[in-house]
Amino acid sequence: MLLHTVGTRSGQTRITPVRYLADGDRYLVVASKAGSDRKPDWYWNLRANPDVTVEVGDETIAVHATALTGAEREEKYRIQSERIRASPRTSRRPADLR
Repeated sequence: MLLHTVGTRSGQTRITPVRYLADGDRYLVVASKAGSDRKPDWYWNLRANPDVTVEVGDETIAVHATALTGAEREEKYRIQSERIRASPRTSRRPADLR
């Protein structure tokens, strides 16, 4: 998925590729910065302006982002984490990536 946001400070359009989980008529993304304790910049852009555009396949869709909470957040995070760990690209040790 390509996530189109507006930079919080710059006001410039930003386009970021993100992994997503299709969930009925919703698209879920996890705000992760490769294991860092900090959230990615696109997360802060999304919080400041939740009306964004996403590109999925050949579709461009206007969406309004909302944060999941509680048990639903935990369940969707678990599903996405399992999918990422099962991915051939991420299931190898770093030394195996050449």
